[in-house]
Amino acid sequence: CGQRVVRKWVHRYNEGAIGGLADRPRSGRPRKLPRESEPRLGERLNAPPRPEDGVCTLRGVDVRRILADEFGVEYSSSGMYVVLHRLGYSSLMPRPKHPKSDAAAQEEFEKNPSGDGADDGSHASRRRDPGVGAG
Repeated sequence: CGQRVVRKWVHRYNEGAIGGLADRPRSGRPRKLPRESEPRLGERLNAPPRPEDGVCTLRGVDVRRILADEFGVEYSSSGMYVVLHRLGYSSLMPRPKHPKSDAAAQEEFEKNPSGDGADDGSHASRRRDPGVGAG
């Protein structure tokens, strides 16, 4: 800290004791989404998407629409992400899973993504004798 900042703190302490060091109201643009609406937005985002949302997971454009339609506030994309960050959300999310996805079929695909029978021992390259053709 610079000397100027320290003098300011000393002056504020001398005027108001320890209470004088508390943050004071700041000027600036008021929030579009009131603080009292933030918990309700969090509940909406934590719940699964509604059928009228038409998606299996909410994206930024969907959150902007929800803010406009359900909370009556318009945000730019960057402003909306500021709100999400303030609520503790991150833009890094795992890939969504469709409600009708088949976990067993996905697991089978991961074992044999080519679908050519390579995992069942019938593939020609697995039956070849390593000594054949060497030399």
